[in-house]
Amino acid sequence: MTCVKNNAILCVRKNVERGKPMNDMIMVYLDYDADNVEEMRGVENEIQYLDQLVEKHGWKYSGMMNVYIPIVKETREETVGKVIDAITSDERLKKYSPKVMCNTLTNVCQLKEIDVLNMTEPRDSKYSRYERYYLENKELVHGIIIDENRKMRDGYISYLLAKEYGCKVDIMEVPNDSPVFKLVIGHHVEYEEEQRTYIAKSDELYSWIYNLEEAVVVGDVLIVQTDKGQAYMQVDKIINTAGKDVINIHKKAISNITALNEITQS
Repeated sequence: MTCVKNNAILCVRKNVERGKPMNDMIMVYLDYDADNVEEMRGVENEIQYLDQLVEKHGWKYSGMMNVYIPIVKETREETVGKVIDAITSDERLKKYSPKVMCNTLTNVCQLKEIDVLNMTEPRDSKYSRYERYYLENKELVHGIIIDENRKMRDGYISYLLAKEYGCKVDIMEVPNDSPVFKLVIGHHVEYEEEQRTYIAKSDELYSWIYNLEEAVVVGDVLIVQTDKGQAYMQVDKIINTAGKDVINIHKKAISNITALNEITQS
């Protein structure tokens, strides 16, 4: 198993804070000096110990690099938190300052393999908004989510656009009994009357569940719920996430100001 030094670990920490992925795999990083022969001898034993620790909590070594995968894929949402806590709190591993990054498989099948028979045609306004974003930015707003039987769960417009334009699209699998959510990640903004635009209040990023009817794209300004009441945020990133605990740790977007303004003006 390959581990990395501090500079890569810090990058991983930032990624973890920006949103929870699908938990298809976890990557474990230990902080040690790979050029130190004596230290390397001890690390080999610690890695074997790490493998055993992970297996006790429902995951196993994948055989590749520093990647671990769930023993039972369907229960990964229930076990991922336990295995991460076990790794980061283990007394024996603490001297290596273990860091864990969740990751997502994005190429689980080909587009033509997806079953879309249960899908209905999207509203023209929603399709047009996602299509316009793709044509302007040459990337889709978000990927496709299928279940274990290759049936479409979310991202039908991305599917249609990928077919029409032949563009790359991430295809992710989430078991049918695991809830799926869309998260909008961004920073707080406030409206500046003189400039008649929204100004960032800070560089801090936060995330909210987005389940509104209107299509959401990067750059939209939303009204969201916070601990201090309602506030404005601007979307920097949109990700899909899964798991029953998501609803408990995220507040919701209340209104998409940008999308509603576009509908009113059209």
